Amino acid sequence: MKTIGLILTACFLINPCKALASETSSEPNVLIDLPSNEPSEQLPNFPIEEWKNHVNGLMKEPFFLQDEIYEVNITADALPSSREKTEAQMLIRDSNGRVLSNNRISIKLRGYSSMDFPKKQYGISPIDEKGEDLSLPFLGMPKAEDWVLSAPYNDKSLVRDILTYNLSNLLGRYAPRTRIVRLSFTLPETGTESKGIYVFTEKNTFGKGRIEIPKKNASGTSFQATFDHPHEGDNILWRQDETHLVLEYPSIEKIKPEEQKEFLDKFMGIDNLIRAPQGADWDNLFEDKLDLASTVDFFVIQELGRNIDGYRLSSGIYSPPKGKIFFGPVWDFNLAYGNAFHENGAQYNGWRAQEKGIWFGVLLTHPKFCAAVKKRWTESRLDGSLSNATIFNIVDKQSELMKPLVKENFEIWPSLGLYLWPNPYWLNTWQGETDALKSWISLRTEWLDQAVTELTCTNTNTNTNTNTNSDPIEE
Repeated sequence: MKTIGLILTACFLINPCKALASETSSEPNVLIDLPSNEPSEQLPNFPIEEWKNHVNGLMKEPFFLQDEIYEVNITADALPSSREKTEAQMLIRDSNGRVLSNNRISIKLRGYSSMDFPKKQYGISPIDEKGEDLSLPFLGMPKAEDWVLSAPYNDKSLVRDILTYNLSNLLGRYAPRTRIVRLSFTLPETGTESKGIYVFTEKNTFGKGRIEIPKKNASGTSFQATFDHPHEGDNILWRQDETHLVLEYPSIEKIKPEEQKEFLDKFMGIDNLIRAPQGADWDNLFEDKLDLASTVDFFVIQELGRNIDGYRLSSGIYSPPKGKIFFGPVWDFNLAYGNAFHENGAQYNGWRAQEKGIWFGVLLTHPKFCAAVKKRWTESRLDGSLSNATIFNIVDKQSELMKPLVKENFEIWPSLGLYLWPNPYWLNTWQGETDALKSWISLRTEWLDQAVTELTCTNTNTNTNTNTNSDPIEE
């Protein structure tokens, strides 16, 4: 293990963006302790405090910001160990110890690569005495049946998801609300043990204050789907290499064949145009098939974070009855903002959409989409929605809130000064990780400001990222 640490250090010093991608990308839970007589810190390829040279623009306050840390305690017979639901009791208290809620829940593990991390993510649902799901509000967030206890682990700043969801909401586009909590489990054999900092998070579902369209009406049903890795039992409608389109709503048990065909026809109508972007149907894509505003906002947020999972994993779409397809809400940015050595994830220049993933590399050649991107980015930088000042303020305020819990969190889950898959750098302090995040963002926004200005928005269709290995799944 000591020797591997030395090899890693050498590789990252030579090429921090591409080192070891093939060796480690199939093994997500890689934690390497460097030799005690060697530096335990691997610096990024930019100054950690570069952000201080880029604090500019109008500043908007965070869309959501709590004023205290909540305590979430789950009493169970054992720690959840699979995707199978088990019953437990969840007690939530405020910082003064006042009980805010006390509910029976079902709980299970969730995630994909994070399933292999020691710090686990959990899906929870409040239930009644018969074990049936309930729709309840928590911590000031609108009621819902399904919730997530997200576990920032290989994001050592702990704030990438929270930042992204705030920014999406500042654009006027719904993304999950979050609450920073201290999670503990009470088990028969061990008593009560803290699990450190978690993020109590809404799921991307239909409902008031979330995706506000009716699930059903006289015109038909709405649909919600995700580009992602498939899990056992998923309703997979389409695939492109590693990406699968999974229909989330209606559920596989309840959807009618004619409803599934309706949604797949909508989707394939767009996908076929992406593969042959010409003619009147291509020109009228946003009038007839795809919502322009949501697609632009999705693109802007993905490119701001240069999210390596964007356009291929953890990426959602939805459609109201008989309506167009919309992109969003955004989800899962732990590997964004320069936090991955593979997939060119550490670099802060270049359009991610032109490298990998569905649709967007070609969409950028559509004059209407391109012009809308230029307008949206420029205005959002000027009005403060995506200014550096706003971004840094969100990071700073969320960090200040969780600061009292940081020491305990990293004692429970040691990672500072250690390599965790797929970090391109690893710093000795949490403050260093936070500064590096802000500095990467300052360099990314600088590149985007110039790149957006240089977009010509002519319909040349020169992009080659159309990837023809795309198939609807046969019934």
